Amino acid sequence: KWRNQTFLRTNKNDINLLTFEYPVDSGFIAMKSDTVWIIEGNTADSTLMVSYLNALAQKSNTQFTDNFTPVVGPDYQLTINGMNMAPIILKAYRRGEKEFILNSSLNPDSYFISLRTGLFGTIFKSKSDFFQPANSR
Repeated sequence: KWRNQTFLRTNKNDINLLTFEYPVDSGFIAMKSDTVWIIEGNTADSTLMVSYLNALAQKSNTQFTDNFTPVVGPDYQLTINGMNMAPIILKAYRRGEKEFILNSSLNPDSYFISLRTGLFGTIFKSKSDFFQPANSR
């Protein structure tokens, strides 16, 4: 049976606001101001930001799980806003130490399995991932 494997498809040039909602107040907002991305008042590294947005442009997954129904809100959530687009909401529910169940508002009836190092890690970045380490400047 054919299944829709779409997790995320967006025009990276339209994105202008990323809201990362994480456990223990570790979330943050990245906002595009003209051509620069700002995170908590600091200018994000443009190369790292472009690389991330390129990774967001198109994502699919073949690792479906059919026996999952969320009983509480997601552990991680990313809301993608932009011009000419409806907001896209990506959710991740922790399942075990290294495994997550992912869901996208673009394909709301499908739940996908991801390891921390897989699709989950590509999407749910930490704030520090958008800045060069201090010693490499």
